[in-house]
Amino acid sequence: MATLALTIQDRSVAYPTMHFHWDLSSSQSTRPKPSLSWSPPTDELIRQETINCTDRGLLLLRVRDEISMCMAAYQTLDESSVAFGIRKVLHAEQGKAEMEKQIQDLEEEKRALERQQKEMEAECEAVNLREMERQVMEDKKHTEEIEFLKRTNQQLKFQLSGISQKK
Repeated sequence: MATLALTIQDRSVAYPTMHFHWDLSSSQSTRPKPSLSWSPPTDELIRQETINCTDRGLLLLRVRDEISMCMAAYQTLDESSVAFGIRKVLHAEQGKAEMEKQIQDLEEEKRALERQQKEMEAECEAVNLREMERQVMEDKKHTEEIEFLKRTNQQLKFQLSGISQKK
């Protein structure tokens, strides 16, 4: 750990500097966390200044407390924003998986409907073909019947005219 050496009232005091370490126990293990270990030197400075000037020492105490609270608030905000980000990523991944499954289901349903459409078109074509054949057969039967009736009518007319001529 690097240190700064300062001389305060002819005393040599070593002050630790800010350093980063990896906290492997947390879920955000890929992020370094700053570690401030300035408390003992700061306390010593505030103690010495309070001896010299009480008001200034109390003011320094308030400043130190404000900085500590600010750092704690920043750390809490950082942790909650990371947690929020992780939740959003997980939610997006879950939504992505659900959407992919839904897409797969819809594509399968589309293929089934296309198969059903082809079957129905084939069935419709077969029905149309049968109906055309039936219509042709009916027209042929009707034409034959008309021809039969015309011949019968002609024969009856011929017979009727033969009977009427004999009288």
